[in-house]
Amino acid sequence: MKNISLLSYFLIAIFLFLSKESLAQWNHTGPEGGEVDAFCVSDAYLFAAAYSGGIYRSTNNGTSWTTVDNGLTEINISVNALIADGTKIFAGTWGNGVFLSTNYGDSWVEVNNSSTAGTAVHCFAVIGTSLFMGSQGGGVHRTTDNGASWEQVNNGLLSSDIRDLAVMDTVIFAATWGVYKVFKSIDNGENWTQCNTAIIPVLDDPCIAVSGNNVFLGTYSHGVFLSTDNGDNWIEVNNGIPANATIREFAVRDSTVFAATRGDGVFLTTNNGTNWNSVSSGLTNNSVEAIIISPNQDLFAGTFGNGVFRSTDNGTNWFEINSGFNANDVYAYTTIPNGAGGHNLLAGTDVGVYKSTDNGLEWSSIGLADKWVTGLAILGTDIFVSTMGTGVFRSTDGGANWTPSGLANSMLQTIYSNGTDLFVGVAFFGGAARSTDRGNTWITTIPGLAYKWVMSFTENENYIFAGTMMGGGAYRSTDNGNSFTVINNGLVDHRVSTLAVMDSSIFAGIGDPNGESGAGVYRSDNNGDSWTQINNGLPPNLIVWSLAVTGNNIFASSSSSGQNKVADVYLSTNRGENWSSVSTGLISNYIQRLIIDNTTIFAGTIGSSTWWRPLSEMIPELLPSAPSNLVATSDTFTVTLGWQDNSDNEDGFVIERKAGDSLSVELFVVIDSTGVNENSYFDTGLEADSTYTYRVYACNQFGVSDYSNLVEIATMIPVELTSFTAAINENKVILNWSTATELNNQGFEIERKTGSWEKIGYVLGFGTTTEPKTYSFTDDNVTTGTYSYRLKQIDFDGSYSYSPEIEINVEFTPKEYTLYQNYPNPFNPATTIKYALPYVSNVKIVIYNMLGETVSELFNGMQEAGYYDVSWNAGSIASGIYFYMIDAKAVDGKNNYTSVKKMLLLR
Repeated sequence: MKNISLLSYFLIAIFLFLSKESLAQWNHTGPEGGEVDAFCVSDAYLFAAAYSGGIYRSTNNGTSWTTVDNGLTEINISVNALIADGTKIFAGTWGNGVFLSTNYGDSWVEVNNSSTAGTAVHCFAVIGTSLFMGSQGGGVHRTTDNGASWEQVNNGLLSSDIRDLAVMDTVIFAATWGVYKVFKSIDNGENWTQCNTAIIPVLDDPCIAVSGNNVFLGTYSHGVFLSTDNGDNWIEVNNGIPANATIREFAVRDSTVFAATRGDGVFLTTNNGTNWNSVSSGLTNNSVEAIIISPNQDLFAGTFGNGVFRSTDNGTNWFEINSGFNANDVYAYTTIPNGAGGHNLLAGTDVGVYKSTDNGLEWSSIGLADKWVTGLAILGTDIFVSTMGTGVFRSTDGGANWTPSGLANSMLQTIYSNGTDLFVGVAFFGGAARSTDRGNTWITTIPGLAYKWVMSFTENENYIFAGTMMGGGAYRSTDNGNSFTVINNGLVDHRVSTLAVMDSSIFAGIGDPNGESGAGVYRSDNNGDSWTQINNGLPPNLIVWSLAVTGNNIFASSSSSGQNKVADVYLSTNRGENWSSVSTGLISNYIQRLIIDNTTIFAGTIGSSTWWRPLSEMIPELLPSAPSNLVATSDTFTVTLGWQDNSDNEDGFVIERKAGDSLSVELFVVIDSTGVNENSYFDTGLEADSTYTYRVYACNQFGVSDYSNLVEIATMIPVELTSFTAAINENKVILNWSTATELNNQGFEIERKTGSWEKIGYVLGFGTTTEPKTYSFTDDNVTTGTYSYRLKQIDFDGSYSYSPEIEINVEFTPKEYTLYQNYPNPFNPATTIKYALPYVSNVKIVIYNMLGETVSELFNGMQEAGYYDVSWNAGSIASGIYFYMIDAKAVDGKNNYTSVKKMLLLR
């Protein structure tokens, strides 16, 4: 009985193989998209900086993307600015200064000195051999040696917060945050003067660009301003742009200027801002943070959550191009049944809900694209989401449609279902709310949790638990969530960001943004009456944002904090007593959420979407042990396998087979599977006299074991047919055949084909014998035409095999002697030789080798006029070229015929 899915474990085998090939590390996947903060182009390479997600590169004009983060460590991957100076690419980070790549992003090196190290970089600009960098708090820095050294050039600058730089010939403009607005330098940054910006409001994160002799200034909530005289005077140019538009970046091509806005899409002017036209068709997110024109004149837009879009017609139409661009913010996960016994995975992001039907490899949006989704919960067959600022939403059809479900405008941190009720945690000390009627109405005040910042919920058989931030700690409900009481005994830090349950134990993760000594993980073995800190193996003061449990194993995720901390995933296989990092290959600043679905753990991050890893890579004992002592026996058409079961946690075994011996170049294929503790298998329907090689592995939900030993086995020969001929005699076809040995041979069915095969007779066999045997059958129901014949040899057990086919042309008086080419040719091991006799003749058919030696005499005797076939089985004769000759002499002495043809035996 087969009680595991062959396809399932075949897929698991591939999954585990690919995982091993990737050197046992985390793998990066979607949802695709994310916030894009900067672009640059170098030769044929397009680069995009993802907020908190590192740098991506495209070599095909944005059609697909790959990460290029080598050298950018975890804490360095928030990249705000990019610029290409020839083949040199500079990346400005948030808080870690400047990095340089000289090989198109394949690797990066830090290029900072004491004044730029730790700097938050906002922008770059180039004049000649000078590279300028604008920073937050450090003003303008300049390098003339590709970052080997930097100097601050702030003379005359009244602001040290530089948000953007632009160049007009040898003049450089600096747009600053705050009341001082815009400055310019005409001497390569040595001195700066403030521009006359009286009509411009106080600037909040401005941007600036140059088009010819015109300077465009983009503001926060006040649109665009234009100067035509090097910044001495400015005018507002918002005709066609919303008056309160926030401009994030400009892209300039000659007199064409594009303005990217937050919330209003992209605008275009071709008359220096006199008029602007919206060019946003196709953008699924109108918050555009970055924009660039490539050398081939394509336009690229980086959005606030939906990744990269491309336009080839000046923005008239946009198309999403996010293949491989995995830079989304993931705040929540859950799973839903897929109707086939498995699960689909849902992810909540700041641009809605995404679904994966293939274990996280591919993702698609299923709605709420304009919502910041903070939590996901399943109640029955309904999906509920919590959002930041827009309340709760519900879907009753798997995410195809969504409807509001209360608490509109609430800043919700999380949502939880205990199977009957829904609970939401409200951010910013908003407490918690509860619904007992599937979200139709809500109880907005829960005693004990009022004015708390509720981050998480969990439950065991008897209690519901809540974790709160900002000093609230842990809470417990003994009345199904009607009220909660504080349970902080032993919690040194009361900022509980996440909770998890393992059997009778409750775990609490501390999300302390200050990283104090009370951070890390706590465990309670008495329903929260007391807590014990369990940080052995964890870094000091670790910020923990999520916990996930499987069996006695628990995972904890963290975020980076400060200059010397990185995001990580930690594993304990002994209920938190000891921890170790399992983060190989995972690059992220902030791991927000963990979820375990069967065999895989998923990590949702801020800025780099989802990472996944098979549990078995980190917990090897989850995998079954490999079977051993694989043995095989065979008969004619069946191989029987047996092996030793060395595992106590397998769900079954998978059998693989290939044709040939163990050195054969043929590939192994999965042929079947057995159930748990079934350590034998019968492989039927094989070919007789054939060699096969087998191997077996054990499998369970977590993966597959190593292979067993290989075993080779050959099936037996039921009947060794040595010849099979057809001849015409007195308007009949005479079939003759002979065997060298026979095994369990019940007999032969004779089959003939003119259009389709049909049985025309039966000849009893000799059972089992090692003596040569001859057989004959006469087909007397023939007319002129071509006939094919074959023998169906049948064993006593009902199994059967077919002989080679022979063909005869029934033409009762051939016009001339003819020796036809054998068929097939080349052949292995049998072939058929056909000839025609126009007269009664003495005939001899002989096989010769290349030396002229007789190999076999197939026929020697007198035959009537007609068409004849003779079959030759080369048996164990070596490969090579052979010759067959007919010597025919008419009995009346008037005609003789000799002919020789060549044939190739190829093994």
